[in-house]
Amino acid sequence: MTVVRVEYLFPLCGSRTYRGADFESQPEDSSRLQPREGNFALDGLLGFDLHGRTAGIVGTGKIGALVAGILRGFGCRLLAYDVAPNPDCLAMGVEYVPLPDLFAASDIITLHCPKIPQLTISLIRRLWS
Repeated sequence: MTVVRVEYLFPLCGSRTYRGADFESQPEDSSRLQPREGNFALDGLLGFDLHGRTAGIVGTGKIGALVAGILRGFGCRLLAYDVAPNPDCLAMGVEYVPLPDLFAASDIITLHCPKIPQLTISLIRRLWS
């Protein structure tokens, strides 16, 4: 049996045309066929490299801190918002900023928080626009 840590795959799925973990329900296309044919080249794929991008992390508990470490490994600048900053994240160089600043400065935003009054869908829509 093969075990995969999917949290390592998802940042790449967001930045490339890979479709995610549910390959069987996806239509056939060249980006899906490339790996099956042994072609792992990135030429011709849509998307961008994560290196040098700014990643915004909303919620830096256990999962958010793990994602911060992964994105740091990809060479991302890390911004975060949390009601209680995580000392482990601070130690790895995560910069805590107000939520509007995070949305304005981030190329990638990842949410790892429970439903809290400070973060409503309407607020996310306003910040995203």
